[in-house]
Formats: sequence, C-alpha cells, structure tokens
Amino acid sequence: MTSPWLDAWSDPFQRLRCHQSCVRLVDGKLLVASVRDRKLKVYDGTALESESSLPDSPIAIASFYPGSAPTETALVGVAAGGAVYIFRENRAYGKFAIPLLEISQAEQEAWQKLISGSLEMGKAIEALTLARDQGLLLSSRSHHLLALEGSGGGRQCAAFVSNFTSVPKEESCVTCLESLVKSLVPKEVSSLVIGTESQLVLVLDPTATKSVTTAHLDSVPVMMATSGTLDAGDWAVFVACRDSRIYAVSRGGSQGTAAVKKLFNLEAQPVGLAIGGAGRSLLVGTMDHRLCCYGTTGRKEFTERMPAAISAMEVMSVRRSGTPLGLLLVALGNGQLRLYKGRELVHTLSVGDEVKALRFGHYSREDNTLALVLKSGSLAIRMLARTAGLDAPKGAAQGSQLATDPLLQVPAKTQLYVDQFHREQEQAKDMFKCFQNDLAKLRLRTSRAYVKLLSEGQMSEAIAASPSGVSVRLNAQVQGLGPFFQLKLEVMNGGAGPLRD
Repeated sequence: MTSPWLDAWSDPFQRLRCHQSCVRLVDGKLLVASVRDRKLKVYDGTALESESSLPDSPIAIASFYPGSAPTETALVGVAAGGAVYIFRENRAYGKFAIPLLEISQAEQEAWQKLISGSLEMGKAIEALTLARDQGLLLSSRSHHLLALEGSGGGRQCAAFVSNFTSVPKEESCVTCLESLVKSLVPKEVSSLVIGTESQLVLVLDPTATKSVTTAHLDSVPVMMATSGTLDAGDWAVFVACRDSRIYAVSRGGSQGTAAVKKLFNLEAQPVGLAIGGAGRSLLVGTMDHRLCCYGTTGRKEFTERMPAAISAMEVMSVRRSGTPLGLLLVALGNGQLRLYKGRELVHTLSVGDEVKALRFGHYSREDNTLALVLKSGSLAIRMLARTAGLDAPKGAAQGSQLATDPLLQVPAKTQLYVDQFHREQEQAKDMFKCFQNDLAKLRLRTSRAYVKLLSEGQMSEAIAASPSGVSVRLNAQVQGLGPFFQLKLEVMNGGAGPLRD
C-alpha cells in the first residue's frame, strides 16, 4: 500500500525534549515547550521564529481565545510548577497561580504553638503524627519535620523550625492542561481547564484570571480530554487519574459547581487519552500495550493489542467530501506510527525512532500536517497526501494484525438456568446464611482436629515411629486463579540433623 504521508521537512539537530502535552499546533504555527532548556519554541515553516524562557520545567501547554473577534490572537498557556504562564504573540502576557491549599486546624495550632515556644518539640511532633494517622493531609513542611525526627535529629528539628516565623502555606502544582470552547465557531471564546496535584480540576474564565468552576476528584489527574461547548451546557472533561480510573466532570446543578462521575477502571496505568467518533467514544492507551475504546458512559467497545508500548496518541480531524473521518494515530516504542479507522488498521509507518510527541492539524499553508518530536530530539514534519486512501485494505482482517481479545462464547439460556436464576434471587439471603454456616462448621472441625493431634502427641509419635526418624513438614499454597496459577511448595526440616537424598 502506498504511504499516505509525504516528507516535508526534518531537522535532527533541534535537541528537543518533551512529551505529548508540551506540543501544540496553534494558528498555523508549531509550539514546543522543551524540558531540556526550559524554553517555549515557536516554529513557522522551516524556521524557528522565537524562543521564550520559562521559570520552571514545562508540564503542558494549551491555547485559548479570550475574545470572539475574527482577528483575535490566540493566547498560549504554559503550565510550569504551581502556575500557568500566559503568552501573547510570543511575549509574556499574564499569570494564573494555583490557589494555596487549606491547612488543617490541628496542623495550624501545632505550628503556631511551636513557633511561639509554648509547645515542646516532642509534643508538637506527636500532634502532627496524630493528625497524619487520622488521615489529615499535612504540608510538605510538616512531612519534612517528621522525617527529621524519624532520623533521630533533635537538633536538626530545632534548627529547621527556627527558619520559619509563620504557619505553613501549602502550594500545589499543575499536572495537566486543556482548553474548553464556548461554541463550535472557529476562533470562538474558550477557557483553560487545569488539573492540579491537590486532586482538583479548575475551569477558568476566558481571561484566565479566576476560577469559575471547581471539581474535586478522588485521585491526582494526569491527563485530560474535553468535549462539548460551554454555551450548550453539554461540556464534559474526561480525566485519567493516578488510581487508573477515568472520571467525567460535567456541569453541576448550580452555577460554579461541577458533577463528578467515575466512569470505569483501567487494567493498567493510562499513557494516552483522546476523544474520537465525533465525541461519542473515549480512546485510552495503557501501559500493558493496549488500545481501549469506551463509550462516554463507560461501556467498553473494543480492545486492540499493540506490538510495543504506546508512547503517544493523536486524533486526526480529516474531512473527505464534507464527511469527517474518525482516524487515530498511535505512536509505539518500536518506532512505528499506526493509523486506525475505528479498530481497522489503515497504515503503518516506520519513522526509525520512538515518537515522544505528535500533533496533527493546520501548519503553515497546509491543513493536514503531522508534526513529530522523536526521542533523539529531532523534529519532523509530514503532510497527508490529498489523494491518499484512508480506508482499510480490502480483505484485511478487522483490527490489528495481532490477536485481539477473544470474545467469550456464552451458551444459550435454558429453562433450567432461568428457574435457577429466579430461585437464587428469591432465596439469596437464606443461601448466603447457609453457606456461611457450613463454612464456619468446616473451619471449626479442622481446628479441633489439628488441636487434637497436637494435644495427644500423635504427630510426634508418628515421627518417632518412622524408620529413619526424619521430621519433614510440607506446606502448599496456590497463588492465582483461573487457567494460570502458581503452586508454591515449602519444605521444612523439623529434625536435628541435615537431610540428604
């Protein structure tokens, strides 16, 4: 099959070091936030247009429009540390700092008394330890003090406390960044969406000066994908968190509130998140080399196994004859770049190096451009041929060339199965009580038999009566369920002398 990609330009000496969230295509230009030198680089055509220094290592970048004028210039937000730095026309424009975290009352009282000298060091550490054991979140200063006490440094603790004159104020940091549009009109007003280390999702106003909606999650968000519009009220933010769960954040019942829903659990940690199928499906790449597709309600549609680890994912918005095509680009650790249409593999491209980040969209004068940042630090630009065929080859099997997850062959329901099902529903409590009663009796009988053997000395007599006088104990444990399990055998010598074959 002819490759749909045309080589446009590449530069192996750019020395870029970044990940997927630090690359964007904005208004026909390529923006890269490089972690190596802490700079925001803007590319136009084949030239590096400008560089802007960043105060901290970049985490993610996103673009948004504060106004709806046709000539409005996009603002670029760069998340670094505990703030989002706003750039306008390649110059620093503003800053949004993450709100400080609230310190618990117990920790505040302990530090106030400790700084004023009304509380001894030992009692203050006991109070902080008690607060930590009760599940209260402590500041980094308190954790550092407890670590010094644990290492036996009494003088170090006193010296550490003498450096402070006020109650600690805990700062959070940004973990992911996206934008949410107001409507589907091009260059329409949009807002930044921020995920923080304090398990919060913040939706800012279009000027990026204050937070208008706050959502509390059960874990720290690591990547996000947005869909819908603010005007229609059908907006949603899908969040992948460190607990391997996918959450959906949507509009709440009142203004300024958000509704949080747990959609589903993943079998491994997520490495990529995208929205496909015109906003009707959620595509998730995981660390176990799988590409999973879910509905927006959490129903799993299919799973594809990849031949290598997934390093980046990007949805391709391509229109042919006015009809949008649902395409997905998946970059693998073995240097492959796979193009999928649904679950059908359309094309595989080998780029010779692992792709760390990729973006597809309008660049320079070309609408369908693919920007690649490779592991070696090089930058490559490829264009989609206008006459490229984006359908799966005829006769190709559905899905990738690797085996997909097999479907279980569920037998047909018989009348006996239906009767048994209704019986278990009606007598569920009685059946459970009977099972627990029988299990308790079995455990009791086993314990009584074991105690009887020990009390009567039958086990030691059997050992002494053996011809060789060998005392060997064998314990067996079964680890795992299903067709694959591990049998662990433990052999112990209970005699005084060594055993030989």
